[in-house]
Amino acid sequence: MVKPDLSFYDMMQSTPENAPKFAYEVYFKIARDHKIRYLSGYEETCTQHLCEIMLRGFFRRWTPAIFWQLIHYRLPILCCDMIIEVMDNKDLFNICMAVAAGQN
Repeated sequence: MVKPDLSFYDMMQSTPENAPKFAYEVYFKIARDHKIRYLSGYEETCTQHLCEIMLRGFFRRWTPAIFWQLIHYRLPILCCDMIIEVMDNKDLFNICMAVAAGQN
């Protein structure tokens, strides 16, 4: 779902759990917006938070199938989804890297 009327405040108040509600284009536009530079001292923190939210949305879409492959399909995909829900971005990244390393 794309939210064209989304404000910067709304983006900063969002959590990784509702990341799929926002289009990547919105994150890109905010990151490229020169007004974010006026938040001296907070620019890096704001950018990092937006990246974490965006990555969470990406990982939530891709990691279930990768995790399922990693555990050799021994659990139903719904169980994999439940396990992935409690993992943070670092754990999800490591799952993706483990499968990529196994394919080389």
